Amino acid sequence: MTNFEQSAFGDQPANIPDHPNGDRAAWGGHGWPDGVPEHLLATFTVGRQRVTVTTRREVQRFWTLVNLICEEKHGYEWRAGECHSYQNRRIDGTQRASGHSFGLAIDINAPANPFSLRWVSDMPPAMVADLESLLMYWGGRYRNQEFDPMHFTPAFGPGQVAEMEAAAERILGGRDEEDDMPQFLVARHNGVDYAYDHRTFFPIVSEQQYDKLFDGRLIVVPHGQAQVVDDALIGFIQGEARRGQAGQQPRVVASL
Repeated sequence: MTNFEQSAFGDQPANIPDHPNGDRAAWGGHGWPDGVPEHLLATFTVGRQRVTVTTRREVQRFWTLVNLICEEKHGYEWRAGECHSYQNRRIDGTQRASGHSFGLAIDINAPANPFSLRWVSDMPPAMVADLESLLMYWGGRYRNQEFDPMHFTPAFGPGQVAEMEAAAERILGGRDEEDDMPQFLVARHNGVDYAYDHRTFFPIVSEQQYDKLFDGRLIVVPHGQAQVVDDALIGFIQGEARRGQAGQQPRVVASL
């Protein structure tokens, strides 16, 4: 393992918003103790080792692009069992909400980038610079406390998601991501999984069909881990797909 010196990372870019754990208010105030409502969360897999993570649905595609930047551009592979995402908890020893309870942050390769008073990180400095250019707050910049270089949090609000996705695509060199990005999201209602996007909505009628979609990277939610939604939300999703088929703009893009 290569350990990069702290000095190799330079200074934090001045344009990163001062939200080390994410702007909770901008994202609706959800977090510990009540947590993020289930219908706002997405569980999906990323990377060569198919690391499973859970975040806010709005940043699922953003985080998938971040993984591609790490692995495809910088050769830094996310390791299964060493990455952590949404957890509805407080910071140990305090009554303050953990940043992980907002559904925004991911810890990447924790053992090689530990939460510690001693600086240790195997992350390539050029990769960290790319992620910080996407307005990500990096735990390696924490001061007056333990370093936390495993930790990355989108410091931007929901209104900037599309802008940051476009910036991530530029970092990837405008490459064709069709084979890397999921085509459909998945929701579960009354025991049935449904695949959908802004123009398509259909039931997944068998485990074999689910596995085929998953193996083909058309969906990235592992079998049995789709978010359960109520009657109102499944009706809304289906209605948005019908609007898309009719050539109408979706009413809430981030929900799809």
